[in-house]
Amino acid sequence: MAGTASIFRSLSPEDFDKITGLGQRLSFAAGDVIFTEGDEPDYLYLVDTGQVSIAIQRFDRHEELSLLGPGDCFGEMAILQNAKRSTTARAVTDTELLRVDKDTFLSLLNADPDLARRIDAVIAERSAELGIKEALLAGCSIQGRNMQISIKGDPSLRESAFTRDRHESVVDEVLDRLCPPIEELLIQRCATEVAIHFNSGEIRIFSIFDPFNAEVHPPNKLLERGYLDRHFPLIGYRRKVEMIRRLYRFIAEDECTRSVPAHIQRLYAAAHDEWTPIPAEELSAAIARLPRLRRIPNFYLRNVALGITRDAIRMQFNCDGTHIVDIKDFGRFFEENIA
Repeated sequence: MAGTASIFRSLSPEDFDKITGLGQRLSFAAGDVIFTEGDEPDYLYLVDTGQVSIAIQRFDRHEELSLLGPGDCFGEMAILQNAKRSTTARAVTDTELLRVDKDTFLSLLNADPDLARRIDAVIAERSAELGIKEALLAGCSIQGRNMQISIKGDPSLRESAFTRDRHESVVDEVLDRLCPPIEELLIQRCATEVAIHFNSGEIRIFSIFDPFNAEVHPPNKLLERGYLDRHFPLIGYRRKVEMIRRLYRFIAEDECTRSVPAHIQRLYAAAHDEWTPIPAEELSAAIARLPRLRRIPNFYLRNVALGITRDAIRMQFNCDGTHIVDIKDFGRFFEENIA
């Protein structure tokens, strides 16, 4: 991953030498923070020896974007965009850096318009890459990461969680019987996502045939075979997956998509090309565990959303906030909270 954070990989050795020749040498011990998200952009840096991790804060944890080594530069994006730091840089090993003052760097660009134009030619692409990495997209692939994210909400809800009575909803009355129809909707019928709202009693369902709108259905009606047949046509899991892939290809080839910058087209095309559905058996196992999560004493499930187009389950419990869990790691999450 070395070098992915720096725009200077696109410059000539002569341009690169112009910048690094202005540097001041500094030493950082392993674990030292060089700058953090939100800091003012006062310097850019060149790695002489050692390694530097570039990471973003994703809710309750830092996620590494790049691991930089000798010859890599970082920290220039915030200077060029006149914005606060969007990442955190930390020395992974004992590290020697060259540091270039912001004003000195900008003075160089003012004195060398050709260099400034060459840098401008690549900064938009780097900015778009970071933006997509920062976002936890609804359809992003996170397979193999064993991801668990907690998004904190209203602290007053957390503090009063164990003093509030839990009231049974219309969903609770049928939950055990509701799980098989939900499994059928996602695996054998047209549904691509099902969201269960225990508090309101709503079941929100997205269909492959109307992917931009969620229909709200009463839970007791989903127990009726005739109701399922009227609202949710049968379609095999493999055929539904193939249809999703065709939709992604259509989006990639549409005139609107072709009108956006080429680097953004490439980034989204890569996400669509690499998309894989959740294995049907993992989806079934997750659905079967929902009643137990709803009935945990004190700390119980309030809302849950799961579907075949992303490999994470979003859950809200009664304390506050949201938990996003990789479906491959959902079994461990379940055991830890049920025990």
